[in-house]
Amino acid sequence: MVTFEELGIKKGLKYLNDAGFTEPFPIQAEAIPVLLQGKDLIGQAQTGTGKTAAFGLPILEGLATHEIETQALIIVPTRELAMQVAEELKKFSGGTAKVTAVYGGESMLKQIKFLRTERQIIVATPGRMLDYIREGILNLKLVRFVVLDEADRMLDMGFIDDVKEILRHVPTQRQTSMFSATMPPAIAKLAHDFLKVPVRITVSKDEISNIDVKQYYMEMQDRDKLNQLCHILKDKKKTMVFCGAKIRVKRLAEDLHRRGFDVEAIHGDMEQPQRTRVIADFKAHRINILIATDVVSRGIDVPTVERVVSYDVPHEALVYFHRIGRTARAGEKGVAIIFVTDSYKNEFNAIRSETKIHIERMHTPRIEEFAVTRSSTGTSFSGARRFSRGSFGGGARRGFDREKRGFGHGRGGFQHGSSGGRSSTGRGRRRSTR
Repeated sequence: MVTFEELGIKKGLKYLNDAGFTEPFPIQAEAIPVLLQGKDLIGQAQTGTGKTAAFGLPILEGLATHEIETQALIIVPTRELAMQVAEELKKFSGGTAKVTAVYGGESMLKQIKFLRTERQIIVATPGRMLDYIREGILNLKLVRFVVLDEADRMLDMGFIDDVKEILRHVPTQRQTSMFSATMPPAIAKLAHDFLKVPVRITVSKDEISNIDVKQYYMEMQDRDKLNQLCHILKDKKKTMVFCGAKIRVKRLAEDLHRRGFDVEAIHGDMEQPQRTRVIADFKAHRINILIATDVVSRGIDVPTVERVVSYDVPHEALVYFHRIGRTARAGEKGVAIIFVTDSYKNEFNAIRSETKIHIERMHTPRIEEFAVTRSSTGTSFSGARRFSRGSFGGGARRGFDREKRGFGHGRGGFQHGSSGGRSSTGRGRRRSTR
């Protein structure tokens, strides 16, 4: 197996060696030589396989350390991913590269303070980047590297106009690369409009399908989903649970909390400090269950996630790929379980048909509902009984404050759809989140 040094990497070797990364992942082994040659690139690889190093290490090799102006611009879809990428680049450089993440939901004045001295590499969400461009705050005349990470989302309809406008403000003589877990043909064609004779790297079908994740589905009625989830979570494995809308994330977190589980939620109605705290708690094992929407979960990199549960069937295969990519990261193994109700069998079958991957049926045990009793010592489980029909819609847990829209946040594309959910009885089909 080739080493990073043999690929031509010098500046990040100390960190890579100290962290035990002696052999590059396939996407790194293929992409790094192409980028070091100065060519444009489209890289397709399953999330969690080292895309940040694939584009970050070549950028660091080409960075002019004596030049304080911005030389590299990395555009990402979410705040969490912006922070993660910026942090990794700082580690790769040993602190020598001046890197700043800019995103909505945080004070512009605070970010501008960092940009005065830490702007060689900027990692940004589209909306906030446009704010700085329109205000004339950033000088992008020396930008030589542009990266669109999570390109399947970045170039989706909600982001295309923002991306085009950003690219019009950087020099045409630049190296542009795109990285993503999936690249549908229509999106790949669109990507070619931004790149000059790009080299396309596609990892094997097995790797895109993420063979390190054992994938299962469970058939059940909607009213049984909560109890089946409680049964699964009893083993206390580190688990991410995905719902299709913010209101369902809030309600599910409340229901699990009332049943005694150590659980937190992350969604678009939370301010950035809250989201940062929740992710830190999850990484530090202070909680072992995280309920999330698909959009805000992008960029959450927790290598120890053992299991992913799709509480709601996603409306497209791309979203499913990104969900299961939260587990089995950095060479580890993982499990993915998807709950399938009668109302969403068509969506589930479409995912199986499009992905061509094997999802094994898991037996759905007959479970009596958990009852909750409150005592002076906390929450406990008692003899099974039926909850009232309205128990699922009991309201969101206190503390899930509404996020004040940050400057530049709220442009089209950040939210997957409406926040509508099922009725409190769980009997009605939920409103579309398309």
